[in-house]
Amino acid sequence: MVLNHALYYLIAAAMQAAAALGLVAALTRVLSDAEFGQYGLAAAALHLYQSILFFWLRASVSRFHAAAEHQQRLGSFLAGIRRWFLAVAAIGLALAAAVVAAVPASPGLRATLWVMLAAGTGLGGFTLVLELHRARLQARQFALFQSIQAAASVALSLVLVLAFARAAGGLYGAALAMGGLALSFLVCIAIDPAGLRFWRTGGKPAPGELNLILAYGLPMTVAMVLDALLITADRFIIAHFMGEAGVASYAAAQTLAQRSLMAICTVVGAAAAPLAFAAIERQGEAEARQRLTSAGDLAFAVAVPSAFGLAAVAGPLSDVMIGESLRAEARDLLPWIAAGGLLQGLAVHYFQQGFLVARRPGALVLALLPAMAVYFAGNFALVPVYGAMGAAFSLVASQTVQIAVVIAAGRRHFAMPLCAGTALKAVLVSSVMFAALRALPLPGGAIGLAAQVAIGVAIYAAGALLLNMAGCRAHARRLVRADAR
Repeated sequence: MVLNHALYYLIAAAMQAAAALGLVAALTRVLSDAEFGQYGLAAAALHLYQSILFFWLRASVSRFHAAAEHQQRLGSFLAGIRRWFLAVAAIGLALAAAVVAAVPASPGLRATLWVMLAAGTGLGGFTLVLELHRARLQARQFALFQSIQAAASVALSLVLVLAFARAAGGLYGAALAMGGLALSFLVCIAIDPAGLRFWRTGGKPAPGELNLILAYGLPMTVAMVLDALLITADRFIIAHFMGEAGVASYAAAQTLAQRSLMAICTVVGAAAAPLAFAAIERQGEAEARQRLTSAGDLAFAVAVPSAFGLAAVAGPLSDVMIGESLRAEARDLLPWIAAGGLLQGLAVHYFQQGFLVARRPGALVLALLPAMAVYFAGNFALVPVYGAMGAAFSLVASQTVQIAVVIAAGRRHFAMPLCAGTALKAVLVSSVMFAALRALPLPGGAIGLAAQVAIGVAIYAAGALLLNMAGCRAHARRLVRADAR
């Protein structure tokens, strides 16, 4: 069941990853290094903004939708979600506008941050409706609208930059690219019938409904802000020591590697979480644990080879996807960011789920503090010495601490299946794949990259079948029988 849902989320994640890669490939060529650095900073600020204001509402929908439906109080629950969203959006927009007005920034960065506020509100509304689709187990609708948004973000951003950047004097290319992103969220909100019904429906929350959402949501906000800082704060530290242009190569490499890996891990989390929450409400802990075991096997089987593959093809990937002025440094950064992205993806989208199943978000906050300490200490110590590479070193160190602490602390509340057998097999086969890709004398450029990807997939698939990783032989036999019919 997890795999069936995951296939739809895989489509959505693939579109998101393709959009992110496409924007990097295009924007690093049509924007200056300083403008792309501004875009990278604004994208990090956007992630923080929506994490602070809106993630807790999405988490509440994910965790309580099944229970509210089972208890026949879904209408009042969604009315409470709407009220909190509108209140938080208004207050957050006012406070964030004051911060943007006060913070020292170049004209281009300030303009991009103003547009980011509009994008942040649109992103909050769009992802809240996506979460409703996910909580209702409507994987097809989730995949459809997230895919539309991904494609629209690339098209609208490039149209605005190419049409108006020159007229804007070459200073506001990043703001125009962020404007395309904001418009993509608004377009998808407008065309989703279920989303429009959600926003137009009236109703009042039942007594205590708002408090229930808030009590669960506030600790979740703290936890997700910490997670967001572990993804984004390094860009601001690099900008502090190296300027806006210094962020460009790190932002490009981070988007290629970390966004791709986080998208893959999000597939598993998006498919498994609502199924696990529904199971624990209706069928009990044993059924929830079985579904989470399937999710863990899938996470390791897909994410581990992706990280090894990104590290193996760092050279041709940088040549194809990143502008010439940034690609040399990005090539060196990619393997380290891939390692950090793998650890973070598994921690956030798999092992942290145990705290949510147990309804212990406060314990999750405490579990994240050691990683935060390592992350900030490492960045402030290493970035002045090693530049952006220092941030990559800090990322790997902090994510190693995070996954270790989250696993150990989480077992006190809800022990997530470790899936050690699948993890070991994935590392073994991925290591063979990595060694083969680095040893083969393949050409560079797009042809060499395509060849490496094809060979890597073939080697990994053969190894996975040989070791029967995550029971893949049974899945392969079912696919063969379906084709035969």
